[in-house]
Amino acid sequence: MNMEQKYYKGYLILLRCLLLPFLGEPLRLLELGIFLAFVIECDWDRRHSTYGCLVKSDADLARLWGCNLSTIWRYKKKLIKLGLLIEKDSLHRIKHFEWFGIDTARQLAKIPLATEQELIAKSQEIIADVKEDFADVQNSQVQNRPQSFSVSSKKNLSLSKEYKDSDLSEEDMKWIDENIS
Repeated sequence: MNMEQKYYKGYLILLRCLLLPFLGEPLRLLELGIFLAFVIECDWDRRHSTYGCLVKSDADLARLWGCNLSTIWRYKKKLIKLGLLIEKDSLHRIKHFEWFGIDTARQLAKIPLATEQELIAKSQEIIADVKEDFADVQNSQVQNRPQSFSVSSKKNLSLSKEYKDSDLSEEDMKWIDENIS
């Protein structure tokens, strides 16, 4: 999938509990590094249908990282086996991509988590709450009707009559009448 190359901007939130999915078998720093590199290369725009997916081709990633196509393919397969990458409709999506979002990460960081199951369960609760809050905001916005003002723009808005008792000079009132009316 060829998408326009975008500059890197923003930041990556890394929760300490991110290591929990890697603790089931011996942790290999190389796999953790590859996983984070894939996360960085994902589509981060929530408006896109490819949000959380790798949108660069294997060839682009291999060129970017200075390795062979087969290396990219092997690590994708390894991350799929670890349950960190999901392959669907020729796209690779980072599982639990929401962990890297600021709202989810802020809440997860406050919870002591000891297992991968706790991490997944708590993150699902948080994501469900965020979606519910978002739906509430959308519903309340629908109920707010635009208000109209009963001031006609064709009315004479001259101020000199209104400010006769004010401290404005005759010259200032004349200027207001000529320039605002």
